[in-house]
Amino acid sequence: ALRLFVGEPVWTPHNRPQDDHPA
Repeated sequence: ALRLFVGEPVWTPHNRPQDDHPA
């Protein structure tokens, strides 16, 4: 799981337990 979307407010590792970003 790469934290590449850590700068985006939409990407939340706490809300998404899986390695899939809602983009």
